[in-house]
Amino acid sequence: MKIPPALGIACVLLALGALLGGLRWLQSRRALHPELVRKLMHVGMGLVALTFPRLFDQPWPVLVLSGTALALLAAVRWVGPLRRSLGSVLGGVERTSLGEFYFAGAVAMVFWLSRETNFPRGTNLFFIIPVLILTLADAVGALIGTRYGLARYTTDDGGHKSVEGSLAFFLAAFFSTHVPLLLCSDTGRGASLLIGVTLGLLLVLIEAIAWRGLDNLFIPLTAFIALRIYLHLSVPALVGRVLVLAGLILCLLIWKRHTYLNSSASLGAALVLYLSWSIGGLAWLAAPALLLAGYSLFCCPPDHPEARGSHPARGVLALAAGGLGWLFFALAFDQPDRVFPFYVAFAAQMALVSVADRLLRDSAGRPGAKIWLHATALGLGVVLAPCLLLSWFGGKTTPPALAGQAALGALVVAGATAAFLLWQVRRHGCEVDDARWLRQGAIGAAATLAVAWAA
Repeated sequence: MKIPPALGIACVLLALGALLGGLRWLQSRRALHPELVRKLMHVGMGLVALTFPRLFDQPWPVLVLSGTALALLAAVRWVGPLRRSLGSVLGGVERTSLGEFYFAGAVAMVFWLSRETNFPRGTNLFFIIPVLILTLADAVGALIGTRYGLARYTTDDGGHKSVEGSLAFFLAAFFSTHVPLLLCSDTGRGASLLIGVTLGLLLVLIEAIAWRGLDNLFIPLTAFIALRIYLHLSVPALVGRVLVLAGLILCLLIWKRHTYLNSSASLGAALVLYLSWSIGGLAWLAAPALLLAGYSLFCCPPDHPEARGSHPARGVLALAAGGLGWLFFALAFDQPDRVFPFYVAFAAQMALVSVADRLLRDSAGRPGAKIWLHATALGLGVVLAPCLLLSWFGGKTTPPALAGQAALGALVVAGATAAFLLWQVRRHGCEVDDARWLRQGAIGAAATLAVAWAA
């Protein structure tokens, strides 16, 4: 029998207050590394959150707790007296991070999403496993990486992560998934092993590309969605997912030297390809794969070595946002065959990447009309035309429909290219910054919406 919600809320707030105060007391008496203190707070918050399914029957107390925690965390970070007394527990590290805010919000979201799911033995693993991964894997990965990390790779916030830390994260995520499934569900040993491996690899990609604490939001939500899918798959299907995901990670890390992507961006590209295939199937994989190939072959000349590593993971996510948004929409509304807007989104991004490359290389010597014509032709020829032909050969469309899609796609891609070119020329070049990725992502998303509306 659960205790009254008000008493449960009071107990949780008291536990979190004691945790924060205890860590501050310990920090004042021991020369603890700021990352250790921060991760101890992270683990403590997670362990408290793991009691929620036993304390509360309804999501509203957790939503109240989340809102209260967000207010208290904001006060500790930005209110002068509290910042001076308790702020070092959360803000002692040098990097800028809002991870604790995302943590509180993600726990509430996962609890709400899993409110009507129960496993045969009475344990809500759709909440327990994501929060357990968030609690243990992130902390273990960060501490191992800080202490033992030697093989480092760049991240989007200007810092570094390590292969050793990512391996520790994977192992913690694997055991946080495999052991609860094996002990508290009817999932077989083989299936639980495969789900643990696949989820661990997938979340390693999320953790590697996230910046400013966003992994605390993306990790539990991705784990929840993946569990809902993987628990219904057969063992051969799970084996296929493990092999494809591991293969994509390996191939993209090797292929990175042919691109301007940094290490985390390469992992982000592997994530985009995997999501496109695992959610939509082979028909949805072609467009992002062709974009990656075209980008590598036509937009990354070897005579610009200074550009190596200049394209970050958030650039990859911005380019893929319009297409992935349509993929999730088609999945949510059971329209798996409406792939044409997805094709146009990536064809437009192929053209925009070409514009950026031409402006970077010879903006002073090539007229804008030629850049526009070259980029539009590249987007249509490298991505859209092959995708439409694949759709036709696969029996997904008829010749008249194919002709209409080709005409509409050409019009939208040409318009998106012109808009981006004019936007960039006004800014005298093609800088690599967040504003550029935002503009490029917005134009690609607009192209998707235009095609979806017209079609």
